[in-house]
Amino acid sequence: FHFHRINPYSMIGNALTLPLVEFIVMPSALLGVVLGPFGLDAPVWTFMGFGITGMMEASRVVANIAGSTLHQSAFGMGALLTITSGILFLCLWRSQIRYFGLVLLAAGIVFSAQTKPVDLNVDARGRSLALRGFDGTFAVANGKGNDFAVSQWLLADGDKRKPKDPSLATNINCDVSVCIGTWMDGRRVALVLEPNALAEDCARADILITRLYVRERCKGPELVLDGAHFATHGATSLRLGADGLFTVQMARSKDTRRPWDPQRAPLN
Repeated sequence: FHFHRINPYSMIGNALTLPLVEFIVMPSALLGVVLGPFGLDAPVWTFMGFGITGMMEASRVVANIAGSTLHQSAFGMGALLTITSGILFLCLWRSQIRYFGLVLLAAGIVFSAQTKPVDLNVDARGRSLALRGFDGTFAVANGKGNDFAVSQWLLADGDKRKPKDPSLATNINCDVSVCIGTWMDGRRVALVLEPNALAEDCARADILITRLYVRERCKGPELVLDGAHFATHGATSLRLGADGLFTVQMARSKDTRRPWDPQRAPLN
């Protein structure tokens, strides 16, 4: 649910690595700490390294098995709770009633498959975005290099690509001032990074996203998400409906500025 991955062979990996952890790595770590003050710990760390090397090699072997990692697109909390309830029914009850857990599991899987995916993601600073193009996959405008956010968006979409994959630039044109992309319904999306591109794209974009504070000066687009929006609401996602209307989902509903958030002054 959180990492959007399924590892069918994790039990094999655990069975291969746990003996190394319990009989080599952890005892060596404890012994090394005890012998460290006396300068006698070097051989212990070498021996511990053998165990860690074995763990990594076992992990690589399991990871290289076909189908060892399956990607799962994000689904809702309702589906998660239903699936969890099904597992609890199967594990906790001892009578025949436990088989009702199979019904809950099946219902949870159906619910998860019906989750509407996000069609446009913007990071908490308004510096990077991912929009769904005509081919149904994400194109990414990573204006300020937020690779972590991009990787999470791709995983949540069940997409195996990495943030630096060249195919993510399809349907996106960027320069130092602005990135322009076309959303899946044909709307023009502009990610404005520098003030010199603001006036032009306020007149041409259908959706304008920027880290800058534009106040009421950008009235052309049907939706404007600016620095004031991100300071208040953080990361933002859009889902496109069948009627062409979109719903906006925000990380924060109120101004919950943290003490370490940067202070951004409006543009003059």
